[in-house]
Amino acid sequence: MDRAEDREPLVEIDGLRKLFDQSQGIIDTVLGREPQPVRAVDGVSLDIHKGDIVGIAGESGCGKTTLGKMLVKLHEPTEGAIRFDGNDITEMTREEEREFRKRVQMIFQDPFESLNPRMTVYDTIAEPLKINDMVGDYDARRDRVKQVLEDAASAPRRCTSTRSRTSSPAGSASGSRSRGRSSSTRTSSSATSRCRCSTCRSGRACST
Repeated sequence: MDRAEDREPLVEIDGLRKLFDQSQGIIDTVLGREPQPVRAVDGVSLDIHKGDIVGIAGESGCGKTTLGKMLVKLHEPTEGAIRFDGNDITEMTREEEREFRKRVQMIFQDPFESLNPRMTVYDTIAEPLKINDMVGDYDARRDRVKQVLEDAASAPRRCTSTRSRTSSPAGSASGSRSRGRSSSTRTSSSATSRCRCSTCRSGRACST
């Protein structure tokens, strides 16, 4: 097997910075000074190779979630570059961004907030196929969802059964919710990279 340093990186992060402007507070107004921006991410550089698992740990508010959101293009960096598969994600066309989002997605840790309680488990997992227009035939879409559910070890024997068609996230255990949310990202493509950002109070972590 090739060593990581001998392979081209899948994700290249170079000098990444993200500043957030602050509103002027009372003290700033009284003293007549301009509020200083918050440095959420300051000078991060990192290469991630295909197959790597990278954990980012730190105290609350140190910029872990902001970094994760920039990697999936939910935040634009103030400075620096992010390249995915050799392409700068900050300079993508609309069509390139659409293809990028098929391959790179965020999985939020809290399934109670990341799943739509009005949608069944089946519909939640099938939705990316419809949005990305990847499977036009109903039977093919059903088979794809069934396969993904089986891969996640959370599927009933028949994807077309009443249970799978009508069960909702509210009626599932927390572990099943997490697998269901993860499964919905798998239907969009055989993604080579995903970012999982934990949003629990104890901390956050990202992996690709």
